[in-house]
Amino acid sequence: MSRCSDVKNQATTAPLSSSPGFVPEAKVRDYLLNPNRRDHQLETIALEVLDHRLGTGQKDGAAPQSLFDEDTGSREEATEAASVLAKLAPVLTGRLSEQGSLTLFTDVEMPLVPVLTEIERNGFLLDVEGLHRLSKELERDLDTMIEMIEGLAGGEFNINSPKQLATVLFEKLGLKPIRKTKTGYSTDEDTLTQLARQHELPAQIVNYRSLSKLKSTYVDALPLLVRADTQRVHTDFNQAITATGRLSSSNPNLQNIPIRTAFSRQIRAAFVPEPSWVLVTADYSQIELRILAHLSEELRLVDAYRQNQDVHTLTAQLLLEKDIITPEERRFAKIINFGVIYGMGAQRFSREAGVSYGEAKTFIERFYGRYPKVFEYLQRMEHQAIAQGYDFSVSPATIRNAMGWLEKAGLLYQPHVSAGRVPSDSGYRIYVDQLISAPPPQVQDLGQTLSQRIGLGNWSTEALLRRTAQILSTLSGYIALVTLPQQTGARLKHFQLVPMEGGRAMLVVVTDNYQTHSTVFDIPGWDPETITPALEAQIRQDLERVSNCLNRQLQSQPFSQLHNLDWQALDRSVERYREAICSFLIALADSYKVPQLTQILMSGISEILHQPEFNELAQLQTIIHLLEEEQELLWPLIFETDEAAEQRSNSGAHLRSSSRAGSSSGPRAHQRVSVYIGTENPLEPMQACTLVSALYHCGDEPVGSVGLLGPTRMDYSVAIASVEATAAYLSEALR
Repeated sequence: MSRCSDVKNQATTAPLSSSPGFVPEAKVRDYLLNPNRRDHQLETIALEVLDHRLGTGQKDGAAPQSLFDEDTGSREEATEAASVLAKLAPVLTGRLSEQGSLTLFTDVEMPLVPVLTEIERNGFLLDVEGLHRLSKELERDLDTMIEMIEGLAGGEFNINSPKQLATVLFEKLGLKPIRKTKTGYSTDEDTLTQLARQHELPAQIVNYRSLSKLKSTYVDALPLLVRADTQRVHTDFNQAITATGRLSSSNPNLQNIPIRTAFSRQIRAAFVPEPSWVLVTADYSQIELRILAHLSEELRLVDAYRQNQDVHTLTAQLLLEKDIITPEERRFAKIINFGVIYGMGAQRFSREAGVSYGEAKTFIERFYGRYPKVFEYLQRMEHQAIAQGYDFSVSPATIRNAMGWLEKAGLLYQPHVSAGRVPSDSGYRIYVDQLISAPPPQVQDLGQTLSQRIGLGNWSTEALLRRTAQILSTLSGYIALVTLPQQTGARLKHFQLVPMEGGRAMLVVVTDNYQTHSTVFDIPGWDPETITPALEAQIRQDLERVSNCLNRQLQSQPFSQLHNLDWQALDRSVERYREAICSFLIALADSYKVPQLTQILMSGISEILHQPEFNELAQLQTIIHLLEEEQELLWPLIFETDEAAEQRSNSGAHLRSSSRAGSSSGPRAHQRVSVYIGTENPLEPMQACTLVSALYHCGDEPVGSVGLLGPTRMDYSVAIASVEATAAYLSEALR
């Protein structure tokens, strides 16, 4: 059996009858072994596998002559290549067998070679005249659009100049910039789509660019690619390029010809069959949703497919709660149907569907509510994928498939076409939940670092917290947040009962931090008809005696202990006034249990400027404004009591917080770490960030919180350990 490194490229230049047929091909073998590498040439494979450099006649870096080094002529080069192929074949075959891909190679990939070869050689017949007519039609439409755009802009400008367009949008029209690049404010498609909510001009620019690209990339370019000898377009099918295993084409790229618009469909219609022949288009109808219906056993989806219903229309009816659905509403439902499968969050759905973030979030939640089995299935898959883990000592093909599966499960996503896949908020959540279940080893070391850097100086409480925030931001590289302490540890210092006119008395309570609280109550048994000066004097003495009793028995008691106090055991002199005094003090103690807003100290804005997520000036300004001017919105997130966390968890927000009990004794026994990741944050400006926080204590009472704010891709092990160590340190320092 003959061997060739690239059968298809050789066969397309030879008569079809001389095609070498099903031959082992080094390029395909290497592709299956290294799918993420684009270079599968024989020279590369020989150097990597055999340590042999083609054309040199000797091993790379080796002194002895190679057995291949006979001559420099073409025959000798061919002989050398053939010998290399003969040596590569068993090595690559063995690796394919170990990887479990040998059957894929022999039964799928290699039989595909002659099929692609024949398609490439035959080429595609093109209706050139039809494309010329379409080009003129597009030219007229583009001229009309230019007039409309210049009318909206209030004057002429070069629409194809990003700089001039930015001047019109942001200076002349006064639209708010979305993000900034090195050369100025961005005018890319994503930016224009968002700006279209503010003004009609950006939407028309998007339409203009779309038509202009169709005209230049396809309508005008395709006729120029028709070969004179065959009168057809001959593309190259790339069998060994895409990491996902899909087939692509180049010279020209035919798989990316759009289909949604009327003009796009006219371009596709320009590919025509020979007379008396037909072109057949075949596609799996909603294959991903059919698989989802089967695997999740979601009855609504299963029944819809069994009854041949349109699933996108069904989803639109369920989400919009109406029976008659327009084509635009069906498109809206299609976005969310496929978006949920591929892990699309509320922010992206907001952009894709043209709705606000709040609406997008509501629709996604409603989708899961209407299809509960889908939500349950995706949750199970998330935990199966990450919680159980993967053995990555496997083939690249298996890793590729696993990465693709994780992306479909919503645990990975691709921010844009040229980017790699990164964890989604759901993916980070599963990782954090695992990480947070075991105490990180760095906690003790970080606590010692804080002690060494702060020292034993005579710090005021606020100065100590400010210094702690500075050190925390320096150690972590993120924004450090520390709240000033609550007054929950206040104690009773002095009581005074003061008689008033009309049979009333005032109870004045002073705390150890010199705050005063008072209440007025009716003196039990007071009757203006029977009261005498002697009785009034007796009541004044009673009130003074009760005041002394309260000072003697309750002085220095913390408010937190008043609920546990045995009021019946107080001196009998208090009995007459017990109900009024007790109810007031209990209410006062309850008020101290409710967290009061305190200032949030922050440090480390400069630490995050190098983070790419904060390169956009507008986004950075929004976050800084939140931290400096709207702390009342951030405060409930960073200072979250155990009761509030439990209530939030019981309400179904189980993905938004995590907790860990510390050691059995000491300050860490109180530590609970809370983590809000990305879209889990209820505050929209923070939905590109992660907030990690923990409470610090004074005695047994939580009095403040420590937090770190950074990108969702933050080093969670460092961030969680840093926050936990800092909270434990402050709890010890404030003891």
